[in-house]
Amino acid sequence: MANKRIYYAVQQVAIKGDQTGPWVTAHAVKGVQSVGMTTTFNLDQVFELGQLAIYENIEGIPDVEVTLTKVLDGRPLMWHMATQDNTTTSPTLAGRSNSKAYVGISIYNDTSNSAGADTNFGISEVEMSGMFVSSLAYNIPLEDNMTEDVTLVGNNKIWASDPRVAGGATVWSTASVRDIPGAFALNNDAPDGTGGVQRRENLVFTSGIPEMTGENGLFDDNGQVNNADQTVVPLEVFGVSSSGTNEAFNAHLSSITVSADLGREELFELGR
Repeated sequence: MANKRIYYAVQQVAIKGDQTGPWVTAHAVKGVQSVGMTTTFNLDQVFELGQLAIYENIEGIPDVEVTLTKVLDGRPLMWHMATQDNTTTSPTLAGRSNSKAYVGISIYNDTSNSAGADTNFGISEVEMSGMFVSSLAYNIPLEDNMTEDVTLVGNNKIWASDPRVAGGATVWSTASVRDIPGAFALNNDAPDGTGGVQRRENLVFTSGIPEMTGENGLFDDNGQVNNADQTVVPLEVFGVSSSGTNEAFNAHLSSITVSADLGREELFELGR
């Protein structure tokens, strides 16, 4: 007797804001390369004098973690999608630090060619609410694609429209209803913007702007060039100019990684 295969070729990741704002509708993340979910059930074992067996397993609040990796392809960044609700005050790390997001992952049938091509919704859908971005990183390697890595943490997770899950309301939809439609119905999605998926040849080190004029806001508070079309790297790198540029390519770089850890910590109160 032949073994049954377990094969889910198509999965879709969607993110939307946890509160009112431009991202109240779930938007599919484009260019996703990998996604991982981890749920940690925090159990505190209590023993008593007189026996070796556990007296009680005290269950704490579970920790849910989602890690996502996408290529830089001209599509919206996951960091922006996950931090755009009515608590966002500025485009800085601090200004977006209190934003929460919903994250949903849809799984489609093994006969589907794309998310939404054969059926608008997946056969199962995991939904997580109240997710905070805890870390993000941007990688510019020598021999591979440029990527964005984002980790989100929270405490709520449920599988919608899955017969193995007991009844009850889902996180962002009504009870037993999936509401993340497939965004790849035509099966012809492609990168957006100049150059497609970004690689080392797409990195712009110079913009032709005079480096030392210091006029019209060309320098930031650290004395480095402040221009969206010019790469600025730390002054500690040998060969980099005093304004952070690599105009003459004196710095021979093999990779660039920019990362931030937002250091989330849970707080509780007596009585609940």
